[in-house]
Amino acid sequence: MELSLSRSHGTVMAAAGPAGTQLGADIERIPADLFAGFDDYVLAPEERTGPGMAEPPESSPHGDVTARIALWVAKEAVLKAAGLGLALDPATVSLVDASGAPAPVPGAHVQATGTGHPSVDGLLAAGVPAPPGYLAAVAGREGVPGQSVPLSALFS
Repeated sequence: MELSLSRSHGTVMAAAGPAGTQLGADIERIPADLFAGFDDYVLAPEERTGPGMAEPPESSPHGDVTARIALWVAKEAVLKAAGLGLALDPATVSLVDASGAPAPVPGAHVQATGTGHPSVDGLLAAGVPAPPGYLAAVAGREGVPGQSVPLSALFS
């Protein structure tokens, strides 16, 4: 069995799959603001002008924080599934929709591309349900079935 765990501010998520499955999970609390340089660290150049990424409104120096965190959790799930984690620069990973366009966010089904790493390129990620104020995603190869199971069901 493969297991991927993530935690953020006291909230935990886990994803499990068959042995040998590339699997990654990430959950993050949506912050009020992002650190300086977030876009440079996380977003591929083409993602910086994608949906929700246009010029930041005056009310937030980082534009749509939720859209950016949605990309972050998807990328971190992909990098965990690849077994690389943050050893690979997240900005080298492009997330695209089925047509190859920059990923719509949040919660979209997306594919990783552009890294030149066979363990990363082609991985799929999708947003999954998370508690209010959080975003979460899981990633794996095509054909891996998914099912959401509440924690209470595991212990009953």
